[in-house]
Amino acid sequence: MRDYLERQANAIEYVLHAHGISARVGGGTLSPRLIHFQLQLPPPVRMARLTPLLHELTEALEVDAVRLAPDPDTGAPVLEVPRPDPVPVRLLPLARKVAEVVPPATATLGLDTTGTPLLLRLDAPEVGPALIAGSAGAGKSNLLQAVALSLALHNAPRDVRLLLLDVSGPARRGQRSISPWMGLEGLPHLVTGPVIAPEEVHLRLRWVNRLLNRRMEQLAEGEALEGSTLVVLLDGLHATLRGQGGQERAELIRHLATEGREAGIHLVASTMDATLSEDIPWGARLVGRMPDQGQAHAASGIHGSGAEGLLGAGDFLAVLGGEMLRFQTASVTPEEIMRTVGLLQQVAEGEIRAAEAAPAPKPRSRPTNPQPKAASRAERTWSVGPGAG
Repeated sequence: MRDYLERQANAIEYVLHAHGISARVGGGTLSPRLIHFQLQLPPPVRMARLTPLLHELTEALEVDAVRLAPDPDTGAPVLEVPRPDPVPVRLLPLARKVAEVVPPATATLGLDTTGTPLLLRLDAPEVGPALIAGSAGAGKSNLLQAVALSLALHNAPRDVRLLLLDVSGPARRGQRSISPWMGLEGLPHLVTGPVIAPEEVHLRLRWVNRLLNRRMEQLAEGEALEGSTLVVLLDGLHATLRGQGGQERAELIRHLATEGREAGIHLVASTMDATLSEDIPWGARLVGRMPDQGQAHAASGIHGSGAEGLLGAGDFLAVLGGEMLRFQTASVTPEEIMRTVGLLQQVAEGEIRAAEAAPAPKPRSRPTNPQPKAASRAERTWSVGPGAG
């Protein structure tokens, strides 16, 4: 690997010198899929001067794509290049690693470029609603899958319920339809089975908004919210907003996105075309590879995000509060999904059996004397029941 890094660094310097830029590669770091080459530019040269050279650098390095970004600590330019031996990020080991520190209603996304686990707390004010954007092959569906499964791993069904919607249309690999919800049908956290029929998706969005309105009425009357946190995971937002009934669905989604967090209802939606939902007040934006700079800007909300230079297949940017970091999404195999769902079913069934086997509280015996004796102060005992706190 050291020889490879030296050759790549020499190739970068050669391209820059050929364009009159006396820059050098000062070193670099490795993340699961990337090499981060630190560029040292002479004082008059700004990072923007390198942008037109990215295509030439891609060819010289013989890779699929490169991305130029400032170092988050120093602001110095960093050229991000795919490594020849990418290391996969596995969801289940990562979820076990963070299990003791994950807050409620929080999903595990993957690893950032420093190897730090990246979590998404959906009930944080600045996070919801969350948008996942990317072109075909970016890894949107796999990221949605990781969000759903990690929420189920980190939260009990009594605390978090999931509504899985898919209107992305049947993508095909060979003869097999692909959906992010394949294998998750048996999760005990589901409100209902995964919904893929467009008409039923429409009805479910209406149901969510009725639930939202009831909870908002409870809050307005000063009552405590009833029921679990609900997370709506929608694959194919662009398709949802089009076609017959698209305007009504847009209003339903906008209402959910605007008011949902306060009522304990959170939206995570994926799209191939971020320009169709620019009027929705997104919080966190998880952006995969985009086809061009215009779509990259619409998805990230930031000029020059470089999302058009991402690698695809789970290479994402997390944009929140004006800050941006690159991360690799965690993945899970169909076999792992099957085992995990089976385990969660066993845990849920065990909790139900334990609750059913618990002895019922003994009824209080009525005194035979209709005039009970007043207890003295020393004889009285007091207890606090559930919810009396």
